[in-house]
Amino acid sequence: MFNKAKIKNGIVLLAASFVVTMGSVSAYESFHGPTELIYSDPAKAASGYLLFSPYIPLEEHQYTYLVDIDGNVVHKWKTIVSDYEGRGFTMEKTARLTETGSIIQGLSTARHTYQGERALQELDWDGNLVWDFTDPREGYRYHHNFKRIWNNQLNEWTVIFTSQMPMTQEQAIAAGADPAVEWDAAPDGVVEVDMSGNIVWQWWSLDHVVQDKNRAWPNYGELAENPGKINLNWGKGLSGDFIHQNALDYNQELDQIIVNNDSMGEVLIVDHGGTFVRGDFEASKALAAGPKGDILYRWGNPSLYSSGEAPSYNPSGNVTSDGDQRLFHHHDSQWIKDGLPGAGNILIFQNGSRHPGPHQSQLLEVDPYVGTYPDIEYLSELDADDPADQVVWSFKARYANSFTSHNISGLQRLPNGNTLATAGRQGHVIQVTPAGEVVWEYIVPVMATLPEDPQLDDIYKTRMSDTDDNSVFTAHWISPYHPGLVGKDLSPKGKITDILND
Repeated sequence: MFNKAKIKNGIVLLAASFVVTMGSVSAYESFHGPTELIYSDPAKAASGYLLFSPYIPLEEHQYTYLVDIDGNVVHKWKTIVSDYEGRGFTMEKTARLTETGSIIQGLSTARHTYQGERALQELDWDGNLVWDFTDPREGYRYHHNFKRIWNNQLNEWTVIFTSQMPMTQEQAIAAGADPAVEWDAAPDGVVEVDMSGNIVWQWWSLDHVVQDKNRAWPNYGELAENPGKINLNWGKGLSGDFIHQNALDYNQELDQIIVNNDSMGEVLIVDHGGTFVRGDFEASKALAAGPKGDILYRWGNPSLYSSGEAPSYNPSGNVTSDGDQRLFHHHDSQWIKDGLPGAGNILIFQNGSRHPGPHQSQLLEVDPYVGTYPDIEYLSELDADDPADQVVWSFKARYANSFTSHNISGLQRLPNGNTLATAGRQGHVIQVTPAGEVVWEYIVPVMATLPEDPQLDDIYKTRMSDTDDNSVFTAHWISPYHPGLVGKDLSPKGKITDILND
């Protein structure tokens, strides 16, 4: 269970140190201009290194970079190792640094569609392939996000990842789906694999559904009485990928997992520890599919379970009210880690691109211990009729085109209280203080979309135009004290556009 007393104390501290802000002092004002390091205030920026993986499709130019606070490359990993050369693989989203200095990364032969082959890999500091996993089960495909976690019950490292899971039309109907809807895609879940390649646990969204459309169909129930389940026939009708999990995170202390329900505009928390049986995958799978695997907490769109107002529209189709919905396309939901300002709260990158009216991206910090979700003993008694009461800090740039991204993107709380934010579509990375001041800014110089037969200056650009594409899924800030950097050569090698990856 969540540590209620600890978080209540945290609320007091947050009230004193974090403010909601609408301003920015240094961010780009348009999608063109110089790349790489744009601005740095050493007195206010957190020290460390930026880790990111450009989307570039050219195999020989695919790298994950570690860049210092001055914009110099200190290390890089070749994404496509020799075992995978010539097989059509590209980076599938991002890479993460481990405690040993290796990176975990995902590859795909179908770019960012839901087809093709998928692989999760670990490359050591020198770029050698030391771990390689592909789900052998038909129709199970890793996508979007993964995280290496310490499994408390196994007492060893494992990797959790978002995955499509195969479903037939008959299975959908048996779960309560509208038979008139063609369910032509696979709904998402979470899979856990150990470092020996054994699948040890999984959770599937289809196991936790309810529908209020027809009493004669399976899983009928009142939505307000089933807040731990997902409405399978929500809205005008869904098909297949009905929640679209584009992010996940793990809380080791709570032994719980947070996932994005991007399609419906909410974050979900589910139990891992109480549904995990050591050495017995089938027993774990059964527990996670049962009541113990139901949603513990959800935030973002209470209208989904009849506990809040949905957005409203006038006859012209323009929004008249957001109702109680707070998320309109979002990414990278995660707990703020222990020892960091706001620990235990949830960070969310709100893209905002599905907002029915004007939209702009926003960073949100949400206190999950204040809310309207019923029958959860660890929720506080504070009044929270308005879901906005749970937002304890937010940031958006002064101008709508200054810092925004209609998809992908991410964020991260840093030790000094700053928040790292990546507007992924624009390859735009900033550090912003609790007061809303941008104190570090970087633009990815590697292009994701290229002309036929590109030259070096098409691939690595010192200056962007409005039509250039330098997308990255997200970026991660690495503390100088990270154990994976101990004893490593971190001398600056020059900017990316200087070294050009020769």
